[in-house]
Amino acid sequence: MTAAPNQFVKEVVRISFLSVISLIDVMRPLCAIAMALTIASIAHAQTMAPTPIPNKRCEAAEKRIARENRDLKATLETLGREHKARETCSTRSVCARIDDNIATLEKRHYRHEIRLVRSRGEALEVCRGK
Repeated sequence: MTAAPNQFVKEVVRISFLSVISLIDVMRPLCAIAMALTIASIAHAQTMAPTPIPNKRCEAAEKRIARENRDLKATLETLGREHKARETCSTRSVCARIDDNIATLEKRHYRHEIRLVRSRGEALEVCRGK
């Protein structure tokens, strides 16, 4: 009785071994393709530049610079309009009001320039590692 189970086990092992061998024969081209794709993807990943990690403080500094540039431009445009209006004013009260506006805009222009220089300095420090 022991011969039959041993024979059965041997037959199962032989069939399993043949199945594995035939599976390896079938899988060999697939493994070669998978290896080629893996090597190609590794080579492609090495040639690509690493994407920079976004720095929230740097992004905030750049937004602040953009905002200051936008505000400075708007102030300069308004200042230009006020100078043009000053050339054509006809009454003393209108000219005085325009002069006050020009003085206020020049102060605002100066403040925007100072903030812009300060923001650029901060951005250089924060974004240095970017």
